[in-house]
Amino acid sequence: MARPVPGLFEVLKHSGRRSGMFYSWEPLRDVARPLSLAVSKLIAYDHNPEVSDVRVVEAAMPYIKSGELDFTFLYLGSVDEVGHLEGWMSPAYLRQVEHVDTLLGRVLEALPLDTLLLLMSDHGGHLRMHGSEHPEDMTVPFIAWGSGIARGLQIAEQVSLLELAPTAAALLGVVPEPAWEGRVLRLG
Repeated sequence: MARPVPGLFEVLKHSGRRSGMFYSWEPLRDVARPLSLAVSKLIAYDHNPEVSDVRVVEAAMPYIKSGELDFTFLYLGSVDEVGHLEGWMSPAYLRQVEHVDTLLGRVLEALPLDTLLLLMSDHGGHLRMHGSEHPEDMTVPFIAWGSGIARGLQIAEQVSLLELAPTAAALLGVVPEPAWEGRVLRLG
């Protein structure tokens, strides 16, 4: 890290919240400092997009159903994998989006009633790549759902990935880290 700022997991831990992380892309281990998570499960990505995200959801499901975690980070990486292999917005990519949408439906059905859900992609893409300033790379979905979230709310201004941590913290009743660059989104 260029500047060692406490991350969301550390801020939640210091506020007495329990967090879990379920993921298939190994470099994500670095988003949480040691001892900040109650549970962390890396599910090795086996380059089978039909199976890998299913395994991540299955690993997370007991924790999701029990409600024992205050915050759960769930990373489903197969859509990114298919984007690199077949191209963003290709027929294979759109089929994979449908597959992941079905998995998200399973997660939604298992969530306790008082759950808040924030869903966001880390990037878009064009052709078979990402990482540029192309609008296709920078435009991603942001969905908020649950108790206290206004139905049908559409946020008029741009939302950045930087807003995810402060918004999640605020929704959990935790003061966001003052050094964070993002703002708290008003969703109620």
